[in-house]
Amino acid sequence: MELLSSWIQNIILFILLSVVIEMLLPRSDMQKYVRMAAGLVLLILILTPIMKLFAVDGEELMERARESIASIPAAGNDIDAKKKEIQARQDAYILEQTAFRLKEAAEKGLIGQFGFRFDEIEIELKKGDGNIPGDAEKIRAVLAKEEGGREVEEIREVHIGADGDAKRIEEDLRQEIVKYLSEKWEVDSEKLEIVIEGG
Repeated sequence: MELLSSWIQNIILFILLSVVIEMLLPRSDMQKYVRMAAGLVLLILILTPIMKLFAVDGEELMERARESIASIPAAGNDIDAKKKEIQARQDAYILEQTAFRLKEAAEKGLIGQFGFRFDEIEIELKKGDGNIPGDAEKIRAVLAKEEGGREVEEIREVHIGADGDAKRIEEDLRQEIVKYLSEKWEVDSEKLEIVIEGG
């Protein structure tokens, strides 16, 4: 309450003082400037309590500044994490599209020549950035038997009871498929891994 009464006293005293000064000044252009200055000072006197309410302590302001500066690296880490997540999604999408294109390029011939279709294609990239599939470390293709796949059945000699021959025939078939896919995809045959389901 004392603060309010002192505030009102200051305003009244200033108004009285400015009236007295205005009466003492001769009538001239100077009187306009004195009135304007007195009006500004009066405005400041009226607004002083309001400004005190919104005044912020200097120490508190410095503490807030320190906290906001300390939060900047944390925000940077969050941005880096989001950037890495977006990059991982983009890489996964590129790998998926590349696998689809590889399948599209070779599946008709694979069905026609060998009687197999692609069940799955996985691409593993070398560490670091690079173009796909040139920088692929390994391309793994899982093949499944296609019903009615071969256009012309190849006649092969079959030995009943010869387990070693069956493995050799399967390995020869796998090597033929590797050679075919290597040429079709323009990839080194060492980078190809072929898995035949049920084989």
